[in-house]
Amino acid sequence: MRPRVNARRRRVTYALAFLLTMTARSAAADTLTLMWDRSPDSNVAGYLVYVGTQSGNYANAYDVGNSTSFAYSSAAPGQAYYFAVAAYFPGPVIGTKSTEVSGTSNGAPVLLNPGNQSAVVGNPVSLQLSGSDPAGQPVSYGVTALPPGLALTPATGRISGTPTTPGSYLVTAVVSDGVLSDSETFTWTVVAPTVAGDTSAPVITITVPTTGSQYNTDQTFVTVGGTAIDNTSVTEVTWTTDRGASGRATGSDSWIAGVPISRGPNTITIRARDEAGNVSSKAIVVKSTGKSK
Repeated sequence: MRPRVNARRRRVTYALAFLLTMTARSAAADTLTLMWDRSPDSNVAGYLVYVGTQSGNYANAYDVGNSTSFAYSSAAPGQAYYFAVAAYFPGPVIGTKSTEVSGTSNGAPVLLNPGNQSAVVGNPVSLQLSGSDPAGQPVSYGVTALPPGLALTPATGRISGTPTTPGSYLVTAVVSDGVLSDSETFTWTVVAPTVAGDTSAPVITITVPTTGSQYNTDQTFVTVGGTAIDNTSVTEVTWTTDRGASGRATGSDSWIAGVPISRGPNTITIRARDEAGNVSSKAIVVKSTGKSK
């Protein structure tokens, strides 16, 4: 149950004073219970309860007779509601509305942004997500786009594991109370481990479409492939053209890439990076007689 939210007690017309609480909770609707002091005027025949979602603007009024409490069972989670009560007399003659009170049935949980994270391939990491619910309700966690090798425990919000793949990952974390949620996004950067004393860059060869330095075609697309050999490990092979195109090849020690080209000569540069950060490059000029892109 949500803790009581006590409205300020203030004597108004017909000596009304209020207590507003949330008494139920579900995915569809919550129940807000309003209670007030009985008027000492023996001529009072009953009470009207006014309800709205904007201060001073009441969309509905409920006749509760001589009851001094009212349960509003259609409260949408997270929505603020405003209440006022008026006593009425035989006739009926409706008295002045009371001081307004307001309450929210179920406030959304809050997730703190953990900030950008960094890790090294092969080194274990751990991160605790921190979320809370204003009503003290239990929360659970979710996450998307974690670096490979890491996993979340939904019940506790702890992310742990050993990253396996270098890259920059845009992670979205979510906390939920089962009805409402909050999310935060941060970047988790994973880098390859530094190999002490390694200054040798990979050796690149281009074997497709030719082992030569130039190639002619009538197409606007060319497949380029070859090898990238290193004394440790090649982490990625990328390509760029002098016409502004770029991409990442498939594979590393043995790689292949599909490259778009334009009419005329196109200089395609292949770059290979090893786990120590050493980079080497090799270029091929492909001349196309085909239609420009």
